[in-house]
Amino acid sequence: MKISKSILNYLFSFGLTFFVAVCLWQRTAYSQTTITDESREQREFKTEDRLESAGKPETINVLIEKLKERAALKMKEQRRKLLLKTRTSAGVTYGHEKNPANDGLEKGDSFMEENFSFAWTPTFHNSVSADVGIRVAKQDYFEQFLISTNDYAVSGSWKFYPFENRKLSIEPGMEYEWLNYPNDSSSSYEQYRSFINFKHFTGKHWQFGGKYEFFEKTYDKKVARNLSQTDLDFHREDFRNTVDLWIKRFVGRYSLKLKGRMYRNNSNDMYQNYNDYEAIRGYFTIDRTFLRDDKLYVSFSPDYERKYYDYRLAGNEIRQDRILQYNLNLYYTLPHDCTLSASYNWRDSNSNASTGVFTDETYRLGLSADF
Repeated sequence: MKISKSILNYLFSFGLTFFVAVCLWQRTAYSQTTITDESREQREFKTEDRLESAGKPETINVLIEKLKERAALKMKEQRRKLLLKTRTSAGVTYGHEKNPANDGLEKGDSFMEENFSFAWTPTFHNSVSADVGIRVAKQDYFEQFLISTNDYAVSGSWKFYPFENRKLSIEPGMEYEWLNYPNDSSSSYEQYRSFINFKHFTGKHWQFGGKYEFFEKTYDKKVARNLSQTDLDFHREDFRNTVDLWIKRFVGRYSLKLKGRMYRNNSNDMYQNYNDYEAIRGYFTIDRTFLRDDKLYVSFSPDYERKYYDYRLAGNEIRQDRILQYNLNLYYTLPHDCTLSASYNWRDSNSNASTGVFTDETYRLGLSADF
C-alpha cells in the first residue's frame, strides 16, 4: 500500500520534533523541581480527565452505521469477520503546559506523549458484542521538571442490545490500570475499576445515557496515616463511587451535550480524613463537523466542578474547591486512517486553601493512526 507524500511529510515533522525533544531532555534531565503532594493530587485529576476525553467522539453518521450492522450478521462471511474484528491505534503528541506544578510560580514545561492500544471487538450475535483490550501510554516532561509517567491498562466489557433495533445498549465491564512514576515511586498506584454504561439512541436527533463506576486505588509505596499523622504499616487506598448522566441533541452537523457527574471519594488515610470528599460537576459540549466526509471535527466544552472535603482544613475552615475548565479540540482526518489533532485546555482552580489556587493552560498537537 502506497503512502502519500503528505503523510510522509507529517511523519517526518513529528519524527524531527521527537528528536529535538529527546535532545532537550538529555540536556535538562537533571533540572528536577520538587513536586508537592498537592501537585500530585491535582495531576491525578488531570490524568483522569485526559484519559476520559481521549479520542474523537462518534458523529451522528457513525451512530447510524452501527445501527445497520445487524443486517450484516445475516451473511455467514460477514459473521466471521465480525467475530475476528479488532481495533488498533497508535499515536504521538507534543505539548506544552503552563503550570505543571499547579502552584503560583507558573513555570511552564513541554512534554511528549506516546500511546498504543489494541482491542478485540467481536460481535457474537446481533444482541451481544465484547471489547477486550490493552492500553499503554507514556508521558515525559523534558525542560523544567523530571516528571514521567508510564500507564498500563487491561480492560474487558460486554455490550448487550436488549431490543432488535439496537438503539439501547448496556455495557458492564472491568479495568485494571497501573500508573507508574519512574522518578517518584511514592506516587505510583494501581487501580481496579468496575462499571456499567447504558446508551439509548432515539431517532436521528436524541441520544442519552449514563454510567456508574466504582474503583479501588492502591498506592505502591505511599502509606496511610493515623489521626496523629504517623505513618502506618499498610498502603494508602482510595475508593470512589461515580455516577454520570448525560443527554445529547443532534442538529444537522452540530451536536449539543449536557452531562452531570457526582462522585464520592473515601480513603484509609485517617489524618484529617485528608482524602475524603464529594464533588459535583457539570459539562456542556458543542461540536460540529466540517468539510466533505466530515473530515474536520471541532468541539468546545466548558465544565465546572465543586468539591467539598469532609474534614480537610483550610485555616479554620473546611476546605472547598471550585474548578472551571474550557476545552477546545480539533481532529482532522488524513488518508490511510490517520488523524491530526490539536487541543487547548484552560483550568482555573479556586479554593479557600492557598495550595488549591492556581491557573494552568495546556496545548497539544498530535498524530495518530488506526489499523
